[in-house]
Amino acid sequence: SIVHKEDSLYGNRAATEAKVGREITDRVLARPGLENSIDPLAAIRLLRKHGENMEVLSLLPRIKPWLSPDVFSTLSDSLRASITLEQHYQQLALRHYTKAAGESSDSTQTPIFLYLEGELHRRLGEYRSAQRCFETVTLLGALPTDMRWVSELATKQLNLVAGTTTDNDASDK
Repeated sequence: SIVHKEDSLYGNRAATEAKVGREITDRVLARPGLENSIDPLAAIRLLRKHGENMEVLSLLPRIKPWLSPDVFSTLSDSLRASITLEQHYQQLALRHYTKAAGESSDSTQTPIFLYLEGELHRRLGEYRSAQRCFETVTLLGALPTDMRWVSELATKQLNLVAGTTTDNDASDK
């Protein structure tokens, strides 16, 4: 089985399914010829379901050879339009969220604010900004026991963005 018990992040089905999608993607990319299998489509389905849009877009070329041009065009256009719309609202959310977090006087929530800001950056493909947020969470030092999960999540997400080579981060351009 692809899913291991320790990978079920705090019983989070979304994190587990996204991990399965990533593992399928890794298998597809590691074995030429798999583009004729259902694996890339399964990975796209799982990753898109959980908003892992940059990974979905990277898989589209892998499924093109085994779909008719009309079907591929429809699927590709639909995914891109849906992702564009979602990213528009993620950018709005990030702008309002960052403003609200900056106005908060409750410093005990800083790790959560930073983690969620980093997650929005990551989903937008703004990996350097995401990395800065996740690193800041991990550098906050010893968190209270009931907040350690935030540091653990930030570390996992930091590892996820560490290997990215494409960055949509407008703040670095």
